[in-house]
This record gives sequence, C-alpha cells and structure tokens, in this order.
Amino acid sequence: MQDISHWPFEVVEKDGSPMIKVNHGKVDKTLSPQEISSMVLTKMKGISEAKLGKTVNKAVITCVKFVCLLSSQR
Repeated sequence: MQDISHWPFEVVEKDGSPMIKVNHGKVDKTLSPQEISSMVLTKMKGISEAKLGKTVNKAVITCVKFVCLLSSQR
C-alpha cells in the first residue's frame, strides 16, 4: 500500500466498497472497479475491431499469473 501515494487517482469508500475517484477534465467522477473494468474492455474491443477491420463478438482475455494473483483472481 506504499505505492498508493503515487497513484493518479484516489481510492475512497462508498457503502462499504472501494471506489476510484478521478478527475476527468474539470469533473470529479467516482467509479466502481467494475466500471473501470468495463471501460478497459470496451477500449480493448474498439482497438481489436480497428486492427482486424471487423466486428469482434467473442474474445478470450488472459492475464499473467502474477497480475491475477495481485487482484485475487485465482
């Protein structure tokens, strides 16, 4: 948790759950981890479709074991 001071966002609690507070432009937004994941996956889909030149309907996404263990995805 020592790295938290270097993060470009703030982690706050809302109703007992962690939320990510960011400043986008001149607007503060508080997002759930699920919302962040959804935004990342949407961006990845767009990049894939642009690269392939067609719509992507199905995909398999993997992550390095170290990253998965850090985020408790075993």
